[in-house]
Amino acid sequence: MKAAHIPTDRMFKKLDGRAPDYYGLEPVVDEDSATIMLAMGLRKAKTFEEIQALTGFDKDYLNYKLEEMGYYGVVEWDWENPQHVKKYSVKNFVPGSAEILNEHPEWYEDHPEFAEMFELSTYLPFEGFGPVGLTQMIPEGGAGSGMHVIPVEKAIETENKSVDIEHISYWIEKYDGHYGVGPCTCRLERAERGVGCTDDPNHWCISMGDFADYCCESKTSGSHHITKEEVYRILEQAEKNGFVHQVTNVDGKDKIFAICNCDVKICNALRTAMLFNTPNMEASAYTAKVDPNNCVACGRCVQYCPAGAVRLGQKLKCKDGSAQTYDFREDPAEHIWLKNRWNADYRDTNREECYETGTAPCKSACPAHIAIQGYLQMAKEGRYDEALELIKRENPFPAVCGRVCNRKCEEACTRGTIDEAVAIDEVKKFIAQRDLFEETRFIPEIVVESNQLTQWNEKVAIIGAGPAGLSAANYLAQKGYKPTVFEKHDEPGGMMVYGIPSYKLQKDVVAAEIDVIKELGVEIRCGVEVGKDVTIQELRDQGYKAFYIAIGCQGSRKAGVEGEDAEGVISAVDHLYNVHALGDKMKVGKKVVVVGGGNVAVDAARTSARLGGEDVQMFCLESRETMPASDEEVEETLAENIAINNGWGPKEFLKDKNGKVTGVVFKKCLSVFDASGKFAPKYDENDTMEVEADYVITSIGQCIDWGGLLEGENMEFVHGNYPKADPFTYQTSVPDIFVGGDVYHGPSFVVNAIGEGHEAAESLHR
Repeated sequence: MKAAHIPTDRMFKKLDGRAPDYYGLEPVVDEDSATIMLAMGLRKAKTFEEIQALTGFDKDYLNYKLEEMGYYGVVEWDWENPQHVKKYSVKNFVPGSAEILNEHPEWYEDHPEFAEMFELSTYLPFEGFGPVGLTQMIPEGGAGSGMHVIPVEKAIETENKSVDIEHISYWIEKYDGHYGVGPCTCRLERAERGVGCTDDPNHWCISMGDFADYCCESKTSGSHHITKEEVYRILEQAEKNGFVHQVTNVDGKDKIFAICNCDVKICNALRTAMLFNTPNMEASAYTAKVDPNNCVACGRCVQYCPAGAVRLGQKLKCKDGSAQTYDFREDPAEHIWLKNRWNADYRDTNREECYETGTAPCKSACPAHIAIQGYLQMAKEGRYDEALELIKRENPFPAVCGRVCNRKCEEACTRGTIDEAVAIDEVKKFIAQRDLFEETRFIPEIVVESNQLTQWNEKVAIIGAGPAGLSAANYLAQKGYKPTVFEKHDEPGGMMVYGIPSYKLQKDVVAAEIDVIKELGVEIRCGVEVGKDVTIQELRDQGYKAFYIAIGCQGSRKAGVEGEDAEGVISAVDHLYNVHALGDKMKVGKKVVVVGGGNVAVDAARTSARLGGEDVQMFCLESRETMPASDEEVEETLAENIAINNGWGPKEFLKDKNGKVTGVVFKKCLSVFDASGKFAPKYDENDTMEVEADYVITSIGQCIDWGGLLEGENMEFVHGNYPKADPFTYQTSVPDIFVGGDVYHGPSFVVNAIGEGHEAAESLHR
């Protein structure tokens, strides 16, 4: 117990057997080790001979004990003295022995308390300072405590005078030839406690100088020496992941012993600045500033800032004409900073990217949340390559969306309240043309949250090569996975290929953007129907750890009226599939009737007119004003001399003696929905009309065709046969199966599926 008081950071705390300072050391410190610690004191370097004189232990035995204590991290050694002789010292828990103890994840099985001890060692010292907030006690620079954030060196402006010690390169050159690398103990201990993150914990913490030699000599959890080139590679990989460089700050301005590459999601050192709001313990000597002349409001700084120091706002004025104002955060130095001002949820609140009043309406309205205001400004400045890169951060199909997007961004554009909305989609289409050619397309960089892996080993299966599935594959690939996409049809693309006509969306456009996804390492296996050619369980047996089902709604709802089985009656989904599969060989009748009033019905009617239909008519329940099809689609349909008959529903499909359709009997629809808004059409059965037809297309709704996909799986369903899933993570009742796109919520737009696929990739990664 006396020995536990030496390395503790809780100077005024009387320890007992429940204290982590005690129970963390008890498994590795016996009576003789405690005697050595008491003889040495805290941070008082002593030679072997001095320790032997103080303890009286036999030389060989003392040497054995010091090596053992070094292995556990209780004792460290260095040669940093004028005589350059080896000296031993007992260090603090943090930074010190608590980290070393947690660099051995294999010990957690027998000693899970090590993880708890490290967690509390970085928490309890700040909790116990009584009525005087610790914040006021820590001056700028940290006063020799904690860690110190050091900036990405290339971000330091060369024309500004800067201090050497604020440059990572200064420390790397200072300790030339004495570098080591080991695992990150914050990542390890939080993973052990079930609150970790997705990072690979290994090879992030770089030891420097004599500390590096000690770690490697004592065989601390596989620590090993590395070259200067490897140091820079690790730092660069950390920067790509948005991690924060920190150096130790306990030995004065002339010495550090480690460079940590910290992820705000798990770093205990960064926590001291944010949970307790003690910024001086970690703060960089530099303050980032936004240059209004260069900023395009893309929001990337907001996404990457680990401290949540910046958020997106908006320049729109309030209804009364006044400008919006935003509250500044309280300055901890101006208050007594007790628990009532701590932020236990800082990991979540720091990820809030905009104020309650929102940000650019176009970005908020976009289902993929593209930084629209950013790429518009870049396009204005002629920075087309950068604009394409910015778009593809959130949308791997910009050229597709430039042709078929439903333009929610333009609906939200406030310019439209004055005259017309900005032509956002046309600008996107113009920029995205670069993605169709190899010499100008943008291939995203693959960034893995690891320093030893170029890709993750876990196998992910994506079932369905539509926009949701391919979007998920794209973003998983960027994170370092090699996902496999299984598609039952002969071509990937889903409804982008088989559902949207070529006059709207050319298939070479879809293929070009899929080629980029393939170039990231995504494997697409066409002609494989999961549930028929291979089962999910068989894929599990092959090593697949997670599944993303995005098969869409490829089935069609029936009208439920007499004669629907007549030859020549076909669903819109099957009709559009045949249009793509057969091309010019596709035949329709001269008199075509389309039942339905949505965008899919419009596509069916307009393709029929292009395939030789001379008299093409649409019939739908809704009025012209309430038709599901967009106003633009309706106008274009009418412009092609296709008649739209509103307020009629099918009563009977007529057929001849050979079973071939000859016409449709329609009845007048009086109302479509009941008072509660539920679909409950009412008809006048006596008000009918008969329409001749030799080809009838029904477009009255789509449904899920599961086939044998879920056989043997304990899937829960809602609203009929839609899979029940968490609305945030998309995880289903089967833990390794996630869903997204139309199969989750019903038919929607391409851009919605793209956004959901992006979100699902994050859930699958986690």
